[in-house]
Amino acid sequence: MLSTLSKWLDGYKTKIGGVSFICLGFALIGSAFTGPEIDYDRILKGATTIATGMAMLGLGGKAEKIIKTINGGKLPNVQLPQ
Repeated sequence: MLSTLSKWLDGYKTKIGGVSFICLGFALIGSAFTGPEIDYDRILKGATTIATGMAMLGLGGKAEKIIKTINGGKLPNVQLPQ
C-alpha cells in the first residue's frame, strides 16, 4: 500500500515536504502570538502533527531518491526486526 502511495506521489513528495515545513513554521509562529479567545493548543497540536507527517513524507521521498542513486536505481531489500 505504501509503495503504491509512493509511486502515486512521485514528483510531489519534495514539494509536499517543503510546504509542510512552511505550514509548521506558521503554526509555531501562531503559537508565539496567542490571543485569549482562541484555543491555540489544540490548533498547534493538530497543525504540527499534520505538518510533521507530511514533511516526513517529503523527506522520505528525497531519501528514497538518494538511495536509488547510490545503488544504481535499486532500493535495498531491508527486513524490519520483529
